[in-house]
Amino acid sequence: MSDVTAAPAPGADPAGPETAVARPSPWTVDRALLLIVAGLTVLGLGIRWYNILEVRPICDPPRSRDVPTCFDLYAGTNDPLYGHLQARLIADGHWFVNPFTAISQPDDVPFPERALAYEPSGPFVDSVGDPPVYQLFLAAASALGFESGQSHRLLSALVGVSVVPLTALLALRLASRRAAIAAAAIAAVHPLLWINDGMLLSEAVYAPLVALALVLTYWFRDGPSPRRAAALGFVVMLAAHTRAEAMVLVPMLVLPAVLGLRRRSWRQRGALLGAAAAAGAALFVPWNAYLNTKFDRPVLMTAASGAVLHASACDEHFYGAELALFIYCPADVEIPPDADEAERDALVRDAAIEYLRDHARRLPVVVAARVLRMWDLYGVQGNLNMNIGVEDRGRLPSRTGLWTYYALLPLAAAGAASMRHRRLPVWPLLTVAVMVTITAALTFGLTRYRVPADVMLVALGAVGLDAITRWVQARRAGRRDGGSAGLSAAAPG
Repeated sequence: MSDVTAAPAPGADPAGPETAVARPSPWTVDRALLLIVAGLTVLGLGIRWYNILEVRPICDPPRSRDVPTCFDLYAGTNDPLYGHLQARLIADGHWFVNPFTAISQPDDVPFPERALAYEPSGPFVDSVGDPPVYQLFLAAASALGFESGQSHRLLSALVGVSVVPLTALLALRLASRRAAIAAAAIAAVHPLLWINDGMLLSEAVYAPLVALALVLTYWFRDGPSPRRAAALGFVVMLAAHTRAEAMVLVPMLVLPAVLGLRRRSWRQRGALLGAAAAAGAALFVPWNAYLNTKFDRPVLMTAASGAVLHASACDEHFYGAELALFIYCPADVEIPPDADEAERDALVRDAAIEYLRDHARRLPVVVAARVLRMWDLYGVQGNLNMNIGVEDRGRLPSRTGLWTYYALLPLAAAGAASMRHRRLPVWPLLTVAVMVTITAALTFGLTRYRVPADVMLVALGAVGLDAITRWVQARRAGRRDGGSAGLSAAAPG
């Protein structure tokens, strides 16, 4: 991406013909910038590993809380423990089975101790509560000997910190070197981007993939080709196989990126779209085929979508004191003992849909509250209590992350204004905001579900910071305030 090409003139369709005068590519990374971003990436990794090794090591023994802020991985049947144990089982040849039944013997031993001992004895029941990418990553680590919970956390942080250079590269394309440095610095220290890495949550992989998808969107728009289209389609589908809601990016990001190339014929656009679709299908088809050989009912990505829907379909969520907060409503559904995971999920989905129909008049209020919670514009203290007490994200990271998020909002608005003035498309970034909004509307307003938007806000906030800096510099230089001397002064360069 560091080649020298003809950069599009402001406002020109990037898919159009090259300009007559060659100029440095907006993707050019010089050695000084590379060293600075590398240093900030190392800083980000240091913060992540220090949190894992010193601030919040895994409780030893489980539930002892010898360290007041330790991370109790073995506390019970939660998402981190599910992913950690399922990955170890995959490494041992038991592909995508329920770890809570696979190591459930003997019954007289409490589960945390059983999980810590890790002695699989069955039954090995098919289970796909999550998309496969994160579990396969942890399984590969386990197969190489890195099988402990602490090893999985450290390696997750090693992948998660890649969000730092990727966000910097995105900001470089959107604005300037200064914006790239600002984005890397913010991404390195922003708690909402590093806290998940030490909690064995798929967001550790998901956040960098979203950043990479945005980078590839602008890279594709700058020079459309089948190779770039395929890269975009593949990465978007890879993100969807990490968090299922990223499937929304296929119609909202990939399709507009290709079909919006006004200076390409429909035949050319069709060929580019075919390249993107083929690359995405290379991931989707094998996984979907695997799922539908394991279960009697059709399964798209996971066998847990009904459970997620049902988790917010009860009176406590619709009418309780903490309206639209994550409650995990009890699954009071009669399930046959021989039902597989897909059948159980279908039953709880049907029960959730029935509840939603019975309370349809209340649904607009609940959906609005969910969305406002997602964006921390309603029920902020309840969200903090959830992040600290239930999600176990830590008091200091949760509070610091919240205030960092609030500080980024006006900077991101300035960044969007600067991009609009320079006629640089903002819509790829906004699709991420729409995606997390849809996720909240359908489920609940959990802060962790907002991580793709947090990546977007860091990049756009850095662009805004660069725009404001240029505006201040222009004022100090005695330039006229107005027209091109405002926030629009943040032209790339």
